[in-house]
Amino acid sequence: MNLILVNKGYCVVSIPPIWRHKYIQALIAAQRAVNPSDEPFNLLIAECVLEAQRDYSRMLRIPLANITPL
Repeated sequence: MNLILVNKGYCVVSIPPIWRHKYIQALIAAQRAVNPSDEPFNLLIAECVLEAQRDYSRMLRIPLANITPL
């Protein structure tokens, strides 16, 4: 996943332990035999990318525009 993100110009992300259940549920939804959906996984990873960018911005003291979570 991170290799794909980096190749597309995004930063490396990690799944916080508190989001582990949400991550596993998103993987299950994407791999269901009937009516699979990758939307929960995509939304979760998008939120992780935003959070990583916020972390980098805080670390480098770069002000961010007000971005609301997905």
